[in-house]
Amino acid sequence: MVKELLQIFIQRISLNQLRLTLIKTEQTQLLRYLTDSEQNEEEDGSEDIEKSYEGRCMLHLEGDCYVVANDYKGCIYIHIRKYMTKGSKKFPTKQGGSLTLSRWLMLKSKKDEIDLKFKNGLDGKLEEEDLIHLGGGVYITINPEFPTVEIRHFWRPQDAPKAVATKRGVALNKFKWERLCYVMDLMIDFVPELNSGVICESTHDNEMGILACKECNPFPETDEDHPVPEAENDTLPLPPLLDNQEGNPEIAN
Repeated sequence: MVKELLQIFIQRISLNQLRLTLIKTEQTQLLRYLTDSEQNEEEDGSEDIEKSYEGRCMLHLEGDCYVVANDYKGCIYIHIRKYMTKGSKKFPTKQGGSLTLSRWLMLKSKKDEIDLKFKNGLDGKLEEEDLIHLGGGVYITINPEFPTVEIRHFWRPQDAPKAVATKRGVALNKFKWERLCYVMDLMIDFVPELNSGVICESTHDNEMGILACKECNPFPETDEDHPVPEAENDTLPLPPLLDNQEGNPEIAN
């Protein structure tokens, strides 16, 4: 019945306009009823959807959590972040993670692995915390004591034996994680650069190249003969929270 109703709308307005309306009204769960064949038939020259929305996109997961894509100093970042509402506007908070295209593609490539470990955690089959590296200091954390998938930034203090988690990150419950898995496929519409994007790890010819890369190996193991260089918070500068976003930066600050 839902699909039949959407078909009526498609006959009257462009498919892109309908998709944009569903996104703006936080009804992204209905996008799954728009099949690939219907999307391929949509060639009416309507306004490009990724240019219709402020910034790149702002896709709703659940509650106050959104996936946002924007540009900053020539780089594209995809944020998974919690927002606060003040009046009629939404403002980003510090609770969230920022991913480069390489890290987003790594997240997508690891989706099934993460999903399996998360389900094992929910079923009590995961014995200890598991970390999945996305790039730089960003990791997926799955802890058997907490029913969430965490996207967390790590860093290693100087002279510390190992990296530690920072407050920069966001925890996704089962519903948010399932919605994020769907958004991973949808994001290509808003960030077409993902078509030509590559995972950093795939650009190295051998394991030595990976070990020498700060993106692929940000926290190298150490011994007395190979001291660790001074730790950095991350390998790439993070964009400001409100780049191409609604609201006043002063409030977020």
